[in-house]
Parts: sequence; C-alpha cells; structure tokens
Amino acid sequence: MKTRSGIISSYGCHQGFAGEDYASAQLAYPFSEQTHRRAVDRSANGIDLTFPRETILLTPKLFASGIDSFARRASLDVIINLCGFIPLGFFLVALFAEVSPMARLQAVGAAIAIGFALSFGIELVQAWIPSRSSSLLDLLLNVAGSGLGGSAFVLLVRAKRIRPTH
Repeated sequence: MKTRSGIISSYGCHQGFAGEDYASAQLAYPFSEQTHRRAVDRSANGIDLTFPRETILLTPKLFASGIDSFARRASLDVIINLCGFIPLGFFLVALFAEVSPMARLQAVGAAIAIGFALSFGIELVQAWIPSRSSSLLDLLLNVAGSGLGGSAFVLLVRAKRIRPTH
C-alpha cells in the first residue's frame, strides 16, 4: 500500500491509488493540482470538477440570535410575525368557547400552547431550508400574537356580552 506522498508521486506515472492505471477508471481525481478551484479527471472520461468560490454549508441554525436578526430586518417583519398569529389565537379561543365550557383563561392558555407548537414546528423546518432562517424572536412574536388574539376574543365577549352557544 502506498503512502499519500507515494500516491502523489505516482501521479506522474499515471497510476491510481491502488496502483491501477487511471485510464481504466471511471473517474480519477488525484486532487494534486494545488489550484483550489479545479480537480482534473485523469480517467478517459475527462470530467473535471470545478469548485465554487464560495460554499454554503447546510448546518441548521435553530433560533439564531433575535437581537442581531432584529437589527437587520425591517419592522415590517416583526409586525407580520406578531399579526400573523393573532387570528389563530382569536379563532382557537372562539372554538374552545363554542365547543367546551372551558374557562376563558384556560382557552387563552390552550391557544398560546397551540400557537407555540405550530410556531416551533415552523421555525424547526426553517432551520433546514437554506433560503430561510430560524429565529427565536419569530417564535416569541408568534406566541405573543396567539395570546393577543385569544385575549382580544375574551375582551370582545366581555365588551359585547356575547355568550357563545353551547
């Protein structure tokens, strides 16, 4: 068995890693060009590899720093995350009030828990999508939106004295 330096020195003799001829291989990349941008295929196929100048690693960043991302993003993004979950909280509390004789505070708590679970799932998936980012700030704003929506329903019921039908 040849050492790494033996393999590189055998490159000049057109021999592969196991002493075989490069021409009989399907692909043969000795990676000895020292160009850092290209690997030449020494087989008969001649399919060279070109490496990009910049690479993006697919390592998920779950809950990136909210402060840094907040500074870079527009306030519109914050409003969208907050307001996007208000209808969820509102309609979940309305549903709970209609379906079960649950106390309003319990209904708001359940809406917040469901909003958290849904938002956590969304942020978890976004951590693996290269064009998206996962943010703890987004999670917190989504949960707050669920709570605001549920609280808005409770306040509306109190103000209008609307009684959900059972």
